[in-house]
This record gives sequence, structure tokens and C-alpha cells, in this order.
Amino acid sequence: MPDPHSAESIGWVLIILVAIAMGINAVTKMVDRWRGKELVKQPVIIKKATDYVLRDEWMERFNTADKSFIQMETQIEDLRRERKKDTDELHARITIISREVSALMAETDMQTQRLASIDSKLDRLIERRSR
Repeated sequence: MPDPHSAESIGWVLIILVAIAMGINAVTKMVDRWRGKELVKQPVIIKKATDYVLRDEWMERFNTADKSFIQMETQIEDLRRERKKDTDELHARITIISREVSALMAETDMQTQRLASIDSKLDRLIERRSR
């Protein structure tokens, strides 16, 4: 037998006491189940509602909310139409600017060709004079 004052003996005693406590807890739960008692208490207390909403009040609030919803939908549709109109105007402006830029590029190409032609004519004229 181990010494009753040793750490090993004290550890065994503690383990046995914990095992006894767990056994007693399991037995009490089993007895409660047999008796039909609730094992887990409900963490949220549920009470009956004492205030009721009358049907007329509910319909009034529903109609008010419905009217507000309809107003918001019409406002959203108006904003969408305005956005589409603004977008269409921007696309039209971009198209006009694109055409103008294309015309300017074509004109610049023509001027470049004319300058190249004038340059070559000047080179020929200078060659003739230098002879």
C-alpha cells in the first residue's frame, strides 16, 4: 500500500471523488428523465404578448408603407430615366467629337501629303538652280 500522505495517494483520492460526483450527476439526470422533468432550462423567457395590433391599424400601416414603397419606385424610375437621358446625351457628344477628330485627322493627312509634295518640288527646284 502506498503512503497515505504521498502525492500519488492524494491524486487517486481526487480522481475517485470526481468519478463519484460524475456518477451522482448521471444518476440524477437519469431519474429526472424517468420522471419527465425538463433537463435543460430554457435560456430565453417567452411571455404572451399583451398588446395586439388591430386589423384596421395594421391595414393603415401596411397601406402607408405600400404608398411609400410606390413613391420610392417612381423616384427610382425617374432617376433611371434621367440617367439614361444623360448617358444618351454623352454618347451623342462623344460621337460628334469622334467625327470631328476623324475629319481633323483626314485634313492633317492631306496637309502632310501637300507639304511632302511641296518639299519634293522645292528640292527639285534647288537642284536645278544649283546646276
